[in-house]
Amino acid sequence: MGPVGIPKKAEWPVLLFAMVFPTCIALVYFQGLAVEGGKPNPLQQVVYATGKTIQFLFPLVIPFLFARKIEAVGPWKTRGLITGILFGILVSGLMLVSYHYLLSGGWLIEPLARAVKNKMAEFNIASPYRFLGLAFFLTFIHSLLEEFYWRWFVFGLLKKRISLWPAIVMSSIGFMAHHVVVLNAYFPDRFISAVVPFSLAVAFGGGVWAWMMEKYQTLLTPWISHLIVDAGLMWIGWVILSQ
Repeated sequence: MGPVGIPKKAEWPVLLFAMVFPTCIALVYFQGLAVEGGKPNPLQQVVYATGKTIQFLFPLVIPFLFARKIEAVGPWKTRGLITGILFGILVSGLMLVSYHYLLSGGWLIEPLARAVKNKMAEFNIASPYRFLGLAFFLTFIHSLLEEFYWRWFVFGLLKKRISLWPAIVMSSIGFMAHHVVVLNAYFPDRFISAVVPFSLAVAFGGGVWAWMMEKYQTLLTPWISHLIVDAGLMWIGWVILSQ
């Protein structure tokens, strides 16, 4: 599984761009264009939308430029689906338990709540209905696009150049990198105590989803697993914004 039709001499430049671009654009819209006081920032919203469009069209455009065809993404088989669901439930459960029983009211939650509310205001989605719209997009659509990008395209292309486990590790590091930028915005001044461990958890999750992709040869299983994890994150965001 993965992209075909890209010449070998172009694979590493394509991979380099694919692995670095999401982090670079996140640095722009999440940090470079951040504003004080949580005021709406239209430029930030435009850059976010533009960057995501470029990112998720890239795996379709590049094979088309070389092979003059757009590949079918898949297959969409249900193999390993129970494993994916259980992993998603486990991760979401750990996040919810950690938030409600270990972190809520602690030293980590106050700056997180302030940062989340400010960031939602910057993107003009601080109202409950707009946040629900964002939550739906991130949970059901963005998670699918990320699996398509990181597991089907990046991991699939890496497997053609290097062996399986290095491909899993490299794709997971790329997946983690832009989350470091996002987490650093949500946990200011908590890089060692919060950003690093949470980023490593993201990399681990990415590694598990790449393993699922390889073992079960389907995009459906890692996507459903990813969807469940994102649903847990959105629930925590809802609780924070409701306070």
